[in-house]
Amino acid sequence: MKSLKFILVLIITITAFSVIVFILYKNSVAARPEPELPIPEKFITSEVVATSTEKHSYPYRLIIPSIELNAGVQHVGINQKGNMANPAGFKDVGWYKYGPIPGQKGSAVIAGHFDNGLGLPAVFYELNELQVGDDIYVQDEDGKKLLFKIIQTKQYDYMDTAASQEVFKSSDKVMLNLITCDGTWIKDQKTYTKRFVVFAELNDKVMR
Repeated sequence: MKSLKFILVLIITITAFSVIVFILYKNSVAARPEPELPIPEKFITSEVVATSTEKHSYPYRLIIPSIELNAGVQHVGINQKGNMANPAGFKDVGWYKYGPIPGQKGSAVIAGHFDNGLGLPAVFYELNELQVGDDIYVQDEDGKKLLFKIIQTKQYDYMDTAASQEVFKSSDKVMLNLITCDGTWIKDQKTYTKRFVVFAELNDKVMR
């Protein structure tokens, strides 16, 4: 009899715990902060990729040794707000698929979450620790790795429209720009006060 009661209590406890975890997860997804990066008009279609004469495979993984990051790359577009869409989940990053492919001329843009809305670290939690000169690797679907070197890091106010223009800036150089949230959490707006951007340039070193 005691064993039966123990089993029932155990089942109830596990069920209650599972419900709580599920609710917290759903709330974290709903409250998940976004970089909220508006797309400049010239980058709202796939023209950049479609008209390029350079041939590159799509990005598959993003690797940043100095912060021990090795993440899958999702291909994202534009959300209902007209901003760059975010990757699903907290472990992957999102490459803006209507812009240049990493390795093409111009600014390839990759975004990632800072946390999961509950303060738990997400893929770009340590992005603001990167320094000029650090290495960033993009591995494509063919297994080839491109090496980018960080040339600048910059923090923007979340209301600063200049961020979008600089992150998506057209260039004759081969750029890779990473963006995430930073600063202080604004509870009523469900966003952070800052955006942190890493600007990196191709190092002309190809590895397999």
